[in-house]
Amino acid sequence: DGTELECLREGDAIDMESLEMNTFALFDVDGDGRGELVLLTRPNIYAGYRGYILEYYNNTLVIQHSGFPSFTFYSNGAFTEDDSHAQGSWTSQFWPHDIYRYLSGSDSYELAGHVDAWEKVMSDINPESLPPFPTERDASGSGILYYITPAEDMGPTFTGYSKDAVDQSVYLAWLEPILGDARPLELEYLPLTEENISRLK
Repeated sequence: DGTELECLREGDAIDMESLEMNTFALFDVDGDGRGELVLLTRPNIYAGYRGYILEYYNNTLVIQHSGFPSFTFYSNGAFTEDDSHAQGSWTSQFWPHDIYRYLSGSDSYELAGHVDAWEKVMSDINPESLPPFPTERDASGSGILYYITPAEDMGPTFTGYSKDAVDQSVYLAWLEPILGDARPLELEYLPLTEENISRLK
């Protein structure tokens, strides 16, 4: 639509190595039969990192979603978007994220909620700075508890993410209608170079 990337605006010095940190992929990520353009931009300033899910349909460019450029897409059209930072998260492997479901009727995405976690190993290796892991809540014995904030609690009156740590079984039951048996998709991301763009013509 003519919008210029931060790293390409007139008067800015263009660092070609930095430019190639911007990547893109063409893939039907929502399963509607049309390929989407997933554009991940990473300018010099971290706060400016942005990812886009774009679709060109009926001679119109549609931005289906924009957010932090760390997406995981699934075969049923859903996707997760990692938080840009994880301060306050007591995890070593799990990264807090939003999760979106795909609405085929409107060809759009709907926020399902946000998920964070607490891993037992973090309390075990940091006994002086973290509270003991509440094993009595870990009914499944998985060594991880989850904080689920549904979308309805993230609206205009949002006052903070959930502080209610729940067992893995509760998390999986919440996740089931969103992901079901969907599998992660593997997208091939290419550096945003003239050569790679010309391959699409």
